[in-house]
Amino acid sequence: MRIRSSPFVGLTTLMIYMEYLPIQLGDSLGFVIPKGWRIYVYTREINYDPYLYPDPFSFNPWRWLDKSLESQNYLFIFGGGTRQCPGKELGIAEISTFLHYFVTRYRWEEVGGDSLMKFPRVEAPKGLHIRVSSH
Repeated sequence: MRIRSSPFVGLTTLMIYMEYLPIQLGDSLGFVIPKGWRIYVYTREINYDPYLYPDPFSFNPWRWLDKSLESQNYLFIFGGGTRQCPGKELGIAEISTFLHYFVTRYRWEEVGGDSLMKFPRVEAPKGLHIRVSSH
């Protein structure tokens, strides 16, 4: 299998994992992926690339205001170009509706006691146990 140039080959995480591939065919030809290997693109890691998002670990929801998200090659949430997800708008509407009702109509309380949690990547060795109940 060869990975040729595409708008997504420049993704930071894809390139990190591709560094460990044994054979590079050349700058324009891509890489040979050995039989049986699996290639994963961890798209959420793109959000932590300081080249794309200055100071990526700080909470700054306003960073998105000055950018046209549709024109960014590295916005990979719903794919892009001719392979963009046809359900993108429906998916966004459904997630927004779910979150609205989940936050406004239910009470949350942590029931697991002290657990190891870090932001923005959450690590919960025993899971994050919560109880959700109606108001």
